[in-house]
Amino acid sequence: AWNPDSATRMVYEALSMLVVLLDGIMIPYTLAWTVREEGAFQIVSWLSRSFWTADLLLSFATGYHTKQCATELRLRKTAKHFLVTWFLVDATLAIWDWMGTVLSVSRFI
Repeated sequence: AWNPDSATRMVYEALSMLVVLLDGIMIPYTLAWTVREEGAFQIVSWLSRSFWTADLLLSFATGYHTKQCATELRLRKTAKHFLVTWFLVDATLAIWDWMGTVLSVSRFI
């Protein structure tokens, strides 16, 4: 599993914060005004959506810290830990995002 303390994971976390910031700007903007996903806005929306979907999958294989302060990296344990902690929230948000995309695209076809 991916060590949660590794340098690559820290870079990934920084990238995650950047995507959260971007979503924090784009989501209120799209809710306030009727905005069509076109051009650069469409590209950024798809990149964000794809990032969070990949994040959902990567979370199954990301290690975690136990209550005893040990780092758990066994894949079966990391997957189970994710399923009982953040999976439902992450999956709900990802599905909601993709459903919005499908409904938005189907409106313009």
